[in-house]
Amino acid sequence: GSVEKKTSAGDGTKQEGAGKQEEDAVAKALQALGLGTVTQQAEVHEDIYKGLHPALKAEFEALRKFREDTEEKELREVAKSYEIIGKKEEELYPVLKSVKAAGTEAYGQLITVLAWKKYLTALMRQWLILRKRCSREGLKESAN
Repeated sequence: GSVEKKTSAGDGTKQEGAGKQEEDAVAKALQALGLGTVTQQAEVHEDIYKGLHPALKAEFEALRKFREDTEEKELREVAKSYEIIGKKEEELYPVLKSVKAAGTEAYGQLITVLAWKKYLTALMRQWLILRKRCSREGLKESAN
């Protein structure tokens, strides 16, 4: 038979709780980057493989390891792309990882903040380069 999920008042509470977790994850990430404040949360770990056949457990663990390695590689690439804002990959990677684990919405919010910071940093650098170039050209013209 099929299992149907019934909607109850408790479902809204779970969604609100998930939203709170994502907000906390974003706040924690911003705090780690020196951009906000946060509260600590404890991680809960359960043995999800309890009762599985050892061969099946080994296969699941291999898939999980592959997924984690792939995600780590991707997150490290993302972290490298934001070095322009003054945060090293080693500093930004754990923040990205924890926020992504909290939820895709939280991760998306953090990436939006980082993208804006990256854009503004690049814009400021271009402005400084143009300002320096203009002041040099102005000195050359006034010397003639």
